[in-house]
Amino acid sequence: MTTGDAAQDARRGWTPWLVGAVVLPVLGAAATLAVVENVELDTWAAWQAALLLGATFVAPAALSAWVAWSFGVLEALAWALACAGIQLALVFGVGFLALGLGPGG
Repeated sequence: MTTGDAAQDARRGWTPWLVGAVVLPVLGAAATLAVVENVELDTWAAWQAALLLGATFVAPAALSAWVAWSFGVLEALAWALACAGIQLALVFGVGFLALGLGPGG
């Protein structure tokens, strides 16, 4: 193993942690809160609103899975679920409760 190989292995090790557990959930939560705050979802059909809000969770989770794909299918699936879970916690915990954003806020 050369020094270049070790550096590449080290980068592969922290990339999913940074992207899948920090960057994408934060961006997804910001997108979800922006949609809830700035879009009149009550004028939309229920399926359209659900599709839009679902897309704000699926897109970051799919990108997280793509970043972790080189580690295998199960790990990619685990990162997608972790990303969606962290994003959900951020939306409700930070956005709705701490900042008072969202419906009725």
